[in-house]
Amino acid sequence: MASPDSDIPELQAQPAVDLPSESTNEPEAQQEHPFDYDPDYDKLVLTRGQDFDLDYTLLVPVMRANERQQLDLKGCESGESTVPIDMMNDPDNHRLWQDSLISEPSGQQRLSALRVWNWFLKCLDHITQEARIEEKKGKPKILLAVPAGCPKRAFTLILMAGGTRILYDLVPCISFRGWPQVAAPWLQETGKFWQRAGLRHSDAAGAFHLLPGRGRNSTDWRFCFARSEVQLKKLVPQPFMKVFYCWRNVLARALSRQKTVLRPYALRAIFFWACDRVQNQYLSREDEIPSFFCGLIDDVLKCLLTRSCPSYFLPHVNLLDKTDDATILSLAQIILMVRSDPVEQIRNALEQVSAARGLTQVHNEQSYGKKRVVSGIDSTGQALYSHVRVNDPAVEESQESLADRVKKMVQQNKGSSISVFINPNDVTRAHFRVDEKFT
Repeated sequence: MASPDSDIPELQAQPAVDLPSESTNEPEAQQEHPFDYDPDYDKLVLTRGQDFDLDYTLLVPVMRANERQQLDLKGCESGESTVPIDMMNDPDNHRLWQDSLISEPSGQQRLSALRVWNWFLKCLDHITQEARIEEKKGKPKILLAVPAGCPKRAFTLILMAGGTRILYDLVPCISFRGWPQVAAPWLQETGKFWQRAGLRHSDAAGAFHLLPGRGRNSTDWRFCFARSEVQLKKLVPQPFMKVFYCWRNVLARALSRQKTVLRPYALRAIFFWACDRVQNQYLSREDEIPSFFCGLIDDVLKCLLTRSCPSYFLPHVNLLDKTDDATILSLAQIILMVRSDPVEQIRNALEQVSAARGLTQVHNEQSYGKKRVVSGIDSTGQALYSHVRVNDPAVEESQESLADRVKKMVQQNKGSSISVFINPNDVTRAHFRVDEKFT
């Protein structure tokens, strides 16, 4: 299993159920499937600690592109492409995906991202329903299985295994070997940090993916270079990598209401551009970590003020080109607030992480059957609770007698060292030690 910090690993999978039986090649409307226009799916808010403990994003290759597969960028938004499927050059995929093809006036057939997305949802809905019926002890339990809707295009699945709740965002994709022509200039540029580190072109640009577009056109797919990002992050000096995670968490908290604009992809682009601009020897210095953090904040502010945030792998694509003035102003004000007191922002982010860990600890205790009443979470994220079962007079009486016993022991042994030993296998009984003598 991939680390939660490894961005977007690829899940090796193939279509699990048959394609829809009905076939139509007429142009489709965006409301072809209720998942695409139901606003409730976009209102789903999940919180670490409260709803899940770990989270991953997994790319699920529903199709592996033919070696001769061509892409057509005409008429597409920047950073997106269509996928023509030719019956002569790629008969297997044409047969498999014929119900998801749309015929153009020119006679060319394109793979519909919207139809593939809807097929993907039907597959996962079918699989999760069967899994819930056949739940067995010792196997992961499904806590949540819902589509995220537009424009995220992901299926959110929360599984509980051994008391740990793991959230997976499953995204359908087309897997390609090699490198797209539209991103060729990125390989030809010099001065990249990964070039200075000696990474080969074949490792930096060995594969890419196409994910369903964001709803502007049902046939458009967007480029994804997650595999290359994973390779590049391995070369980033550890001090700067630590700053990246801290900076990302601080901004995620500060921009919680504007997260659809400065998305994680945009933040990673800013981060990689900073790696190119600064020498690795400097980024390896632990004593410069505060400067690294403030520098990344300044980079975000510069992108907003210039309304320019170029994609790292597709520099001609401006990730802020569709953002209106009011949103830019709002974002700039938030970033200035973070920049004015970065220490406080980091402290708040750490407290949020600690609180989430405390909630996870509480969930684990309850999952393993330990009856504890939670009274709160302290500043370090530790759960505050007592060994009391709600509405259990016998236990409450035992707890009261324990308090009386402690008070009496302190009064009788003034100046002595008193400690408590609790058997983790039986937390209902406590043993006291006065100096070196157990009672």
